Amino acid sequence: MAVSGAYMASPCTEPVVTAVAEKGLDEAWWTTAVGKLRGIVMFLRLRAAAAVCGGLVLLLASGPSAEAASGAAPVLVTAGGTHSAVLALDPAKQVWDPVRDPASVLWRFDPREVAAYADTQPAKTWVDGPNEAKMRSFKGQDYLLTVAGKGFAGVVKYPGKERYWASDTLTTSADAYAYNPHSIEMVPTPDGSAFDVVVASTGHGSAAPPSDRNVCLFPRSQGPTQTASSCQKLPQAHGLAWDAGRQRLWALGGNQLVAYRVDRTVPATPKLKVDTALSVTVPWGAGHDLNWVPGQDRLWVATGTPVFQYDIGAGQWLGDPAYDGVSGQYPGWETVGTKVTAYGTKAISTDPATGQVVTAQGKVDELTDVAEVHFPEAQHQLKYDGAVWYFYKARWLRAETAG
Repeated sequence: MAVSGAYMASPCTEPVVTAVAEKGLDEAWWTTAVGKLRGIVMFLRLRAAAAVCGGLVLLLASGPSAEAASGAAPVLVTAGGTHSAVLALDPAKQVWDPVRDPASVLWRFDPREVAAYADTQPAKTWVDGPNEAKMRSFKGQDYLLTVAGKGFAGVVKYPGKERYWASDTLTTSADAYAYNPHSIEMVPTPDGSAFDVVVASTGHGSAAPPSDRNVCLFPRSQGPTQTASSCQKLPQAHGLAWDAGRQRLWALGGNQLVAYRVDRTVPATPKLKVDTALSVTVPWGAGHDLNWVPGQDRLWVATGTPVFQYDIGAGQWLGDPAYDGVSGQYPGWETVGTKVTAYGTKAISTDPATGQVVTAQGKVDELTDVAEVHFPEAQHQLKYDGAVWYFYKARWLRAETAG
């Protein structure tokens, strides 16, 4: 998946390329230098956005810190509890605390604070916190895609927080967690002029959502509808990823990795159809996160304990050879692919600019207060006024291009 939007390499990377050509500098030097320049551009953009667009006030400094300029992207976390929000956090800070160190939070989204989302009842549908936060770029605009367990789902323009699409239909009056949305993805139309929205829901406990509505497509390309035009059963659906090359939507639920095509025979009511030829069984169950490995035809697949990569073209599972069905390894599998925690890996993503991997490992009721960074190793802790603040997922703030 390509990276675009605010975080593409800027024109200032050209001198670096020239230096490589003239001086014969090696690839490692080039990667580090470009990463630093990208980091500076990204940090300054975020700093300006926080100052202009509201949200938590960012304390302006004279320039980016050394680590913020090192190429590392900000980290997105889905923070829960009373102060539930999606937070974009400074990678230069070892401890993130919006009360004691406001500058550690570069941007935040909480629909309870934005009038445009009032009709989605965020006081009910957002409370207890978001389950997903990912960035996508479409036609030059970056978007935050987010859902919460009690029914909120939204596509939010970044950084201004304007509403592109939002819904509160994935809940019931009898059971707020009847659907329990866990992931969201945008699915562009074939002509690339617009996109629809798909939401994955686990159901409450082992139960399926009403009418088996685990993976639901909302035809946003036809207007700001909150009514799904198609739903598919996929018990414990947790992850979604759009495959632009194949024009397929990948969904992870339990030990199943399912590919869907979008049938647009009737444009106003597109339908999800299972592609059985591509769908596969995961070597381990309790699937939790699905994400692209940048620059490769591979998906990160995080499960109850192991973390795999799935090479789609080769039809090959990569990771810990102790698991049946694994036929190869990916770089760093010993570090990120075998760590055993009480609740498994809840999120994993790779920063395409630096190659670093960030993970969230559940430790308290599937939540954690620590984002773990790998290659090289580092840890960041989230707090609220000095107290531990738990979150569910952590990702790099890099906008992948949908298309």
